[in-house]
Amino acid sequence: MYWKISAPSRLHFGLLDLTGDQGRIDGGTGVALAHPRVTVRARGEGDGRIDVPESVLPLVRGLADRLNVDLAGIDLELVQRFPAHVGLGSHTQMALCIGAALSRAAGHELSAREIARAGKRGGTSGIGVNIFSRGGLVVDGGHSFGPGQEKEVCLPSSASNANVPPLLARYELPRSWRFVLVTPNTEQGAHGQQEVDLFGEAFSRDPVDTGAVCRWALMGLMPGAAAGDIALLGRSLSAMQSVGFKRRELSLQPEPVKRLGDVMVEAGAAGAGLTSFGPTVYALVENEERARTALEAAFDSLDQAGIDADGWITTVDNRGAVIERL
Repeated sequence: MYWKISAPSRLHFGLLDLTGDQGRIDGGTGVALAHPRVTVRARGEGDGRIDVPESVLPLVRGLADRLNVDLAGIDLELVQRFPAHVGLGSHTQMALCIGAALSRAAGHELSAREIARAGKRGGTSGIGVNIFSRGGLVVDGGHSFGPGQEKEVCLPSSASNANVPPLLARYELPRSWRFVLVTPNTEQGAHGQQEVDLFGEAFSRDPVDTGAVCRWALMGLMPGAAAGDIALLGRSLSAMQSVGFKRRELSLQPEPVKRLGDVMVEAGAAGAGLTSFGPTVYALVENEERARTALEAAFDSLDQAGIDADGWITTVDNRGAVIERL
C-alpha cells in the first residue's frame, strides 16, 4: 500500500506589515497554482529505499527525526518537483509533502500545521502551509511581535521558529481565469543569509507605506477575489508592487525583469507582479487567449534584452494537496 501526496505550487503576492507597531508582524497574501507541483510516494513495511536527490536527504532525515519515523521501514520516492528559489514555494511544499507521506506511511495522520512545525516552515508566511491544506487565494494574519511574543525580531521563515500564522480569509477563484508565469534565467531569488539580511534591513517599514499595502489588500485584493472582479484584483496586485516590502523585493531584479509585469498588463493582463523574491513574474488574465498573448509579449520583451526564460500558463488550485492511498 502506497501513499501518494501531490501539492500545488504558490504565488506569494507580498507581506503586509513589517513595522510591528501594532503588536503584530508579517501577514501575507498568495494563491495556489495547479502547476507546477510536488509529488511524493511512500509506503510502510518497506526496506528503507529513499529515492530522492542527495540535496533533499537532509530534509527527509530531519523530518523523520522530528516526526519520530524510522526510515529503515519506509520506502520514499520524490516523483515530481520544481526548481527552488524561483518564487514558487518549493521548499515548503516539499517539506509538507515528504512529512505527510512519512507520517502516513508510519501510521500517523498529522495536520499540515504539525508537519510545518517539524519542517520549520511558516515562521514568517503562512501562505504555503495554508494553500497545502485548502488551496485557493489566502490571507494570513502574521505573528504577535515584541518582547516575549511569537517573534521579537524580523526574520524570514527559514530563520524563524514562530508557529504558522492564522488563516484570516480564503477565496476560490474562477477556473476560467489563468495565471501566466515567466521565470527568467537570471539569478535565483534571495535565500539563506542574504534573505535574513534583507529582512533585517527592511525593518522597520514606514507605517504610511505599510498602510498602503494593507489598504490594497483589504479593499482591493480581498473584495476582488470574493466578488470575482478580475479587474479589481488585478489592479490591486499591480499596485502592491510599488509599496511595502514588495518594492524592495522587486528592486533586486534586473531592469528587464522589473518591466515584465507592465509588459504583460499592456498585452491585456488584468494585473501582474513578482512572486516572493522572484525571479518568477506572474500575470492574472481572464482566459486562455489573453494568457497566450501576455506570454508571447513577455518572451518578446526578454528576448530583446537577451534573457532566456521558461514560461507557462496555469490555473488556480482551489483544492490544495491531494492525498491518496493506493
